[in-house]
Amino acid sequence: MQDSSQLHDLTRYPLRWEHEEKARYYEVRVCRDLFGAAVVLCHWGGIGSKLGGSQEKVVAEQSLATVLAQISRRRVQRGYAPRPA
Repeated sequence: MQDSSQLHDLTRYPLRWEHEEKARYYEVRVCRDLFGAAVVLCHWGGIGSKLGGSQEKVVAEQSLATVLAQISRRRVQRGYAPRPA
């Protein structure tokens, strides 16, 4: 099981990617639900627009780093660049 301090470090700051040509963003936050499970919150949309979407994924703490790496890899494949949130 992942150390709770490691999960706390992941919940401090959101991860964000932006696609400058398409003026799009993708943001990920990690938090806990009421039952203590790790939840990955994904938000996306147009920069400067109120349109977009979101998705919540309950993830086992053991696979949290893998899920975040997969999301990051997919964003980079699609032309997004990491940005400070």
